[in-house]
Amino acid sequence: IFTDSGEINSEATVRHTASGIAWRLSPLSTDRTASYPLDFEIAKIAVNASALVTVKAWMRRSNVGLTMSLVCRGGQIAGVASDVTASMTAAIDTWEEITITFTPTEAGVVEIEAWGYGGTTYNGYVDDMTISQA
Repeated sequence: IFTDSGEINSEATVRHTASGIAWRLSPLSTDRTASYPLDFEIAKIAVNASALVTVKAWMRRSNVGLTMSLVCRGGQIAGVASDVTASMTAAIDTWEEITITFTPTEAGVVEIEAWGYGGTTYNGYVDDMTISQA
């Protein structure tokens, strides 16, 4: 996927598990910042009202200058007014499980995204998601 100031590709060699693919996010310009991240929809999930949703994904980055985040954008569904985000803290070339939680007040569908920004030559990866609802 080619987009303004970035690329998103399937990746068969850098994966969290030994099979399938991961997704590689590659910001190509300093235009990709916290206010304009390279964003990639990694899931659409159906949720119930008034039940805690937990989303986990494994992420990795080639440089600590790259911020990789797991995000549920606010405003998609009642009860989630603001963005719910969690970002990597691990060192380079280390897989880290990132977790976000939220509790919608209505049933519906929400999109979960991976965000990457920072630098022009770094790669971030996302693989192996788990989604649960209490």
